[in-house]
Amino acid sequence: MPAITIAQAFRLAVQYHGSGDLAAAEAICRQILAAASGHAEAWHLLGVCLLSTGRHEEARECLAQAAALAPSVACMRCDLGVVHRFLGQHEEAVRCFERALQIDPEYAPAWTNLSDTLLRVGRLDEAISSGQRAVAAQPDLAEAHSNLGNALRDKGRLDEAIHHFLRALAINPQFIAAYNNLAHAYIEADRLDDAIASCDRALGRQPTFAKAWLNRGTAYMGKDEVGEAEQSFRRALACQPDYPDAHWNLGIALLLSGQYEDGWREFEWRHSSTVQKNLGGLAAGVSQPKWDGSPAEGATILVYAEQGIGDTIQFARYLPLVRAQARARRVLFRCPPSLAGLFAASGEWHAEIIPHATEDGSASLEFDQHIALPSLPLALRRFTPEPADHPYLQADADQRARWRDRLGSSSRTKVGLVWKGNPKHVDDRRRSLDPHLLSPLLRVPEVDFYSLQVTHPSIPAPLVSPEGVIDLTAHLTDFTETAACLAELDLLISVDTAAAHLAGALGRPVWTLLPFAPDWRWGLESESTPWYATMRLFRQKTAGAWEEVIERVAAELSAFRVARVP
Repeated sequence: MPAITIAQAFRLAVQYHGSGDLAAAEAICRQILAAASGHAEAWHLLGVCLLSTGRHEEARECLAQAAALAPSVACMRCDLGVVHRFLGQHEEAVRCFERALQIDPEYAPAWTNLSDTLLRVGRLDEAISSGQRAVAAQPDLAEAHSNLGNALRDKGRLDEAIHHFLRALAINPQFIAAYNNLAHAYIEADRLDDAIASCDRALGRQPTFAKAWLNRGTAYMGKDEVGEAEQSFRRALACQPDYPDAHWNLGIALLLSGQYEDGWREFEWRHSSTVQKNLGGLAAGVSQPKWDGSPAEGATILVYAEQGIGDTIQFARYLPLVRAQARARRVLFRCPPSLAGLFAASGEWHAEIIPHATEDGSASLEFDQHIALPSLPLALRRFTPEPADHPYLQADADQRARWRDRLGSSSRTKVGLVWKGNPKHVDDRRRSLDPHLLSPLLRVPEVDFYSLQVTHPSIPAPLVSPEGVIDLTAHLTDFTETAACLAELDLLISVDTAAAHLAGALGRPVWTLLPFAPDWRWGLESESTPWYATMRLFRQKTAGAWEEVIERVAAELSAFRVARVP
């Protein structure tokens, strides 16, 4: 050690850390610890330096040593929790923050870090409560307001979330992450121009902030300005080339605009994205390789459904092509149990239908290679949408006969209705509509309307009348029943849900109602879709304006009914 005391050396290390010279601070801390291995503050500062430079394992060792040497110091236990969180050890992180709060119940950094960690593990109510304790303990702590805002946003309390993000920025106008968090909340609140402005403020301060470019692109996608969105996603990737969410969102933008080959390649990044857990698929730890479209003579290939029921129906058209291209001995198709009966009774798949409800089901299957169903266009090199020359799903004849009897022999036009999708879908609030808005349809004469609304099936009282909607949902016990029902209806009018895909795959007339910014598969402008020959698309002309769509559908339904009259 130089001719200064350990206390003087530590003060110098603190000064270097405060000025941003982490290497100098680290070097002095190591010299102090070589002379005084029990110096808790030096262990702590060394751990903080290592944490700041991304050396998380080393940081954990140093911070654990500091906490052991100074068990009654809240900040040391709190920072140990932070490094556990960086390492994905959330339960241990929570224990550390809770221990820090036992030491000092008003230590705001521990409350706000606890809030952030609880949010990461989905304990939203506790995250909000901890965030509220943080801002109460230290009202001028910007990070506390931002973390509380994140929890409130994920809970859907958007106005409160926006308030706390703005409060964080009032405290610290240079808080770049808070601008991005605010943009995320604005996107959820459909305040897209405000979201873009907030992203631009973040990027004005840090042009290489990839997450802000991603949110900016997401906001432009919501405005249906796909070119601007694509540019933003590419800027995100220029800042962070291995950013999975940016690749995946770029893939969606490219597919939406018809750039299929590049779109499918980028779409593969979904398996690495932060939303992977919502996609379904194989359990972690599968050792077999992914099939890439190459010959695999004599092999058994597992194709597994991924994402929603509608996706599975849409991409099932590719399944019969796998065995021939791979020259495989067997193809197994693992699909949701709710679809297994329908698939088993339909068409020639050149595959064995294996129903499995969970990811764990693959553990009992023997296979050599695997592939997700939505990855088949890329593996098969069928980049443009594969048209279905004929219906590839069929309804059972006996079930159709029962539905024919149930619906009756009236000459009136029979129309099915679906107005809501799966409420767990990330974009359900935009794609679903208030059933009261359907009233103009019910005024079209000589039409019988039937509810096929399986999720949230209750029909509002104003729609229930002799001339209103007849509820069939009690009879729709699985997709074989729904298919038989659709086969006996004249038309399905549906928002973007599995029912619309099912009708299209059955070759039945279906009118699909789309939000202003549609899902990637529907393209940007056309009223038709290459995915389903019998489907017609009705698009919102402005965001959220379902009323105009319904009026247009009602007028077309009148013409449809007249055209059917002999």
